[in-house]
Amino acid sequence: MGETTELYAKEFERFNRLLTDKKELLIVIHNNPDPDAIASAFALSYLTQKISAVKPSIAYGGTIGRIENKVMVSRLHIQLKQIKRIKYDKYDLIALIDTQPGAGNNDFPLTKKCHIVLDHHPRRKDTKADLIIIIPALGATATILVSWFRLLNQPMPADIATAITYALSSETQNLSREVNPADLNAYLYVYPKSSLKKLSVITTPSLPNYYFNIFARSLKNTCVYRNLAFSNLGEIPSAEFVAEIADFIIRHRNISWCLCTGYHKNLLYLSLRTTRHNAQAGKIIKKIVGDVNNVGGHDMTAGGFIILKDTQKSSVEALVQKLSVSLAVKLGYAEEKIKWKPLVEEEIIPHNIAG
Repeated sequence: MGETTELYAKEFERFNRLLTDKKELLIVIHNNPDPDAIASAFALSYLTQKISAVKPSIAYGGTIGRIENKVMVSRLHIQLKQIKRIKYDKYDLIALIDTQPGAGNNDFPLTKKCHIVLDHHPRRKDTKADLIIIIPALGATATILVSWFRLLNQPMPADIATAITYALSSETQNLSREVNPADLNAYLYVYPKSSLKKLSVITTPSLPNYYFNIFARSLKNTCVYRNLAFSNLGEIPSAEFVAEIADFIIRHRNISWCLCTGYHKNLLYLSLRTTRHNAQAGKIIKKIVGDVNNVGGHDMTAGGFIILKDTQKSSVEALVQKLSVSLAVKLGYAEEKIKWKPLVEEEIIPHNIAG
């Protein structure tokens, strides 16, 4: 899918009309937001202020736990509010960005009306709004916002360009996963406008000691079977670690599927990754979990959470083991033949590493 100027112009005009006579816009992003959600909301907030007198606010649930994302918000001066503190009656216009009403990964109440939805995830059957722009073919929601800047010929501040550059890179694994020509065009547009100094600080931040402890635990707990890898992180300080570890393990040359899990409070988070194109990872994770509301994704990436009724360590471990076997069976392996073995052997550095 390439950029369709007529479509973007038509949808932008509808957005512009929705701003008429409005005073306050609430932009809601998903819980534990990733760079794409944050950057898209940041860009929409800026554009709203440029083309109208409407005052925008950005709200999120959960936490911003990944170090890179924390640095991104801090260094780029992105103002965010906790959604639990939001008084909805204050806002006469509400937008959901990089998520949809009832998706399970946001705390937006279904009793409230959503006016605008911008997303690149598959459309839910019950998604309703006055303006819906959902383009699953895109690798990132931020690409839609870049098209609006270009449509208006609106100068893009360096901080917004930096946020979107990082978002596009993060969401598509440096333009190597589920990237669309429109995403590539958007990246080439924003990268020269970004602050390379801030981008460097965001992508290579200083890391605290607990990060290495979790990383070591994840490698120790990772098991493999054939081309599958499964890693249970146990208890984690924030949800983002699950996706980060999954993205790392899937880089193993012999692994084409990776399932990573970890729990925080009463939620078990899951991330599924594959190197195979058109693998329908989003559909697969729904089948192994048996839930269409709290998990989902794209062809090569998927994730979500399971609400834990029992948070005892033994119960959680039994659940994650069941999920790992379910994935293997779903991918065509016979359950009675599945034998997991540790990813990390005792001799972790071979004498000859040329190959």
